[in-house]
Amino acid sequence: MKAIQILLKILTLFNTRLGFHFASTLASVPRKAATKERDIEFINSAEKIEFDRDGKKVALSWGEGPVVLLMHGWESRSTHLAAMAQQLAQQGFQAIALDFTAHGLSTGRTSGFEDMFKDIDALQTHVLKNISPNIHAMVGHSGGGFCMMANRLLNTLHIKNFVVIASPLIPHPAIDGIQKSLKASRGVIKLVKENIASTFNTNWASLENGYIYQPSSKDERLLLVFDHKDKVVNHSDAEVIQQYFKQSEIYKTQDLGHTRMLWDQGVINQVCDFISAGKAQA
Repeated sequence: MKAIQILLKILTLFNTRLGFHFASTLASVPRKAATKERDIEFINSAEKIEFDRDGKKVALSWGEGPVVLLMHGWESRSTHLAAMAQQLAQQGFQAIALDFTAHGLSTGRTSGFEDMFKDIDALQTHVLKNISPNIHAMVGHSGGGFCMMANRLLNTLHIKNFVVIASPLIPHPAIDGIQKSLKASRGVIKLVKENIASTFNTNWASLENGYIYQPSSKDERLLLVFDHKDKVVNHSDAEVIQQYFKQSEIYKTQDLGHTRMLWDQGVINQVCDFISAGKAQA
């Protein structure tokens, strides 16, 4: 890693944009989450949905009924949301968990916010064309939740129910990762921020002012799930997001960190009950 840091510094001295492209390329290769025995069991219990978007993309489906889409975070996989998906299926929903590009069972070697955004859009299109004319709810963890909320603003679908689990107000974990691992210069980081913001048709200042979390209709519902001991996303982001999405609800856990909450029965119950309540209202 030290050699890569030195190379980035040299490239940046010659040309900041060259350094930006080098840093972005390195940051776009996710580490594959290990396939554990429980992942294999979840995959075998699900119906596999395949669709094309720059190569084969895979989503896993459980149950029948109103459709709920689930989005994992960076360097995660669909099966990390399988316990939640299976309980949604038991409560009368068809829960579909996506593997983003270069994650899980989906193809690809590199990925990023633009790929995640487009993968969500492609899955929605596939579902509306082949499975159901409506999508009842969407659930997103971490970066997947951030991209989900951005996609909500920039497409024409009218989905009413959203759950964000440990998703940041702004995508600072991606910035923090580049700063810590690559020791990128301020100039490179500035270009990274501009590039991320442009993916969502806005600028970084707008992201900092809650652009992604602005409600797009009066009947939208949002549940914010955060943990007090999360070292990746500060739990206080929940209250800041609520300032922009005033009708949102907050549920916090105490010692689960950034990913263990996906397996916590209390969190699963809270999410499933929130989505079921939306079904009852409809």
